[in-house]
Amino acid sequence: MTRPALADTGPYDGEGLRIGSFTTEYADRPLGLDASRPRLSWTLHSGARGQRQTAYQVRVATSGARLRCPDVWDSGKRKSGQSVLVPYDGPALRPRTRYHWSVRAWDKDGRPSPWSEPTWWETGLGRQSERDAQWVTAPAALVAPPSVEDAAWVWFPEAGGTDRAPAATRWFRGAFEVSGEVGRAELVIAADDGFTAWVDGRRATAREAVSVQKSWSRPARADVTELVRAGRNVLAVSARNAEAGPAGLSPYWR
Repeated sequence: MTRPALADTGPYDGEGLRIGSFTTEYADRPLGLDASRPRLSWTLHSGARGQRQTAYQVRVATSGARLRCPDVWDSGKRKSGQSVLVPYDGPALRPRTRYHWSVRAWDKDGRPSPWSEPTWWETGLGRQSERDAQWVTAPAALVAPPSVEDAAWVWFPEAGGTDRAPAATRWFRGAFEVSGEVGRAELVIAADDGFTAWVDGRRATAREAVSVQKSWSRPARADVTELVRAGRNVLAVSARNAEAGPAGLSPYWR
C-alpha cells in the first residue's frame, strides 16, 4: 500500500495528535462487509497532557495510491471530537470491492496530525440480484422426511385418551407375513416422543425421547432388509412419552 502524501501536515513533533490503530465496523480490514455505511474508528496518541481531537478528515479511495486525491470520498475537515464509529458518508458502495481509507485529526490547538497509514475494508456480495451464484441443495425427495400418510397413529389404551397420556413407556408388538424373497425392506417409524424398534429380536433403529424436538413430525427411516425374512416376522417397539400429554406411535413398512 502507498502512504498518503503528508506534505500539508509537517513532521510529527510528539506534542500534537497521532493516529494509532483503526477499525471498520469493529474489525481490522474486514472482508464481506454488508453495511451500507460502515462505521470507522481510530485511536489517538500524544506526548502532551490534555490533548484532544477537535476535527477530523477521512479519505476513501479504491486504492492506497489514490488516497491523496481520493476517487470515492473526502469528508473534508469536520469539526468533531468523535473518533469512534464515525459513519462513512460517501457515495453508495459497490459490491465485492475493496475500499482503502485514511484519517487525520486536528488537536486542541488546531494543528493537524499526520495522515494515518492506509487501511481498508471489502464489501460483500450485495443484493441477491447482484450475485452470480445460486443456492444448490439435494432434491427434496432425498432430504425430506418420509411421509406417514399411509400409516395410522396407535397407542396403549389410556384413561382420558391419548391427548392426556402420562409420561411413560409403552410396548407394542405385531406380526406380519412375507411371501417369497425379500429384495428390500424399509421401516418408517415415528413416535411421540422416542422409541426403540426390533425386528425378530434384533435392534433395527431408535430415537431418544426429547419432547421439545417434536420427533413425531420427522419420521425415522431404517433399512431393515437384512432383518426381514420370508415367512413370519415380528416387529416390537418400545415407545416413550417424555411428558404428560399427547402420545402416539406410527410404524409402517415399504
